[in-house]
Amino acid sequence: MASLANLIKQQIKTDLDALVSSGILGSVTEQDLSKDALENDYPAYPAAILGMAQTESRYEESRANLRTYTFPIMVLQKWEETITPEDTEELVDTILNKFDDDFDLQGMSVGGLEATVTPAAPASTVDKTYVYFLVIIKAKALYQLSN
Repeated sequence: MASLANLIKQQIKTDLDALVSSGILGSVTEQDLSKDALENDYPAYPAAILGMAQTESRYEESRANLRTYTFPIMVLQKWEETITPEDTEELVDTILNKFDDDFDLQGMSVGGLEATVTPAAPASTVDKTYVYFLVIIKAKALYQLSN
């Protein structure tokens, strides 16, 4: 049986895949963001890299804990393909719109979700230069206690 974190992550990936199908994103990859995402080659850009969850748990009621799963999504654009700051802002808004439209991740997030975005910034490797930002998705789920 899949964990709550995995079920939520699968729905986030489904929403990101829909952005690929509609031509907004070029590719989606799942990766532990403790690895250097800038060193990888991605099939198309903008590339979204979905990381592993940070989890918080809080006693909610006698039979359940409320968990908050926080998923980072790094969005990389090649520097030479970034036209204007407005293009990046439009990309941010389009990604946020997708999650606003699926505010409970198809029922996986009982308390809805919160999405925040970091400011865009440059990043470089020896042979690549990017503009990147992080989309941070916080989704809530109830974990039913067994005792």
